Amino acid sequence: MVLLGGRPPYGYRLSDAGPHPNRAPARRGVRIQRLDPDQHTGPNVIRIFTQRLAGHSVARITRALNDMQIPCPSTADPERNMHRSADRWTLTTVRAILANPRYTGRQV
Repeated sequence: MVLLGGRPPYGYRLSDAGPHPNRAPARRGVRIQRLDPDQHTGPNVIRIFTQRLAGHSVARITRALNDMQIPCPSTADPERNMHRSADRWTLTTVRAILANPRYTGRQV
């Protein structure tokens, strides 16, 4: 998945995808980036969707993540989330991941 801009979603990291496909930017050295699963946080996203598909509520998923002491997005990457101080998973965070079109395949 090529990223056109912005921050990568939780569970992904940016990787080099080679030179820009247009010749003019490629000559200037512009490279494109793609989203690859992050080895540390990617499994947490899979866990969230697996539990939801099993019929668990958002509250139950949130509670399980906190009980297992899995770092929330702001704890997993504090430099990227300086505007957030939460150190626990919240209902809105889990709900946002479940609704994000990057995860659901509605946006590529």
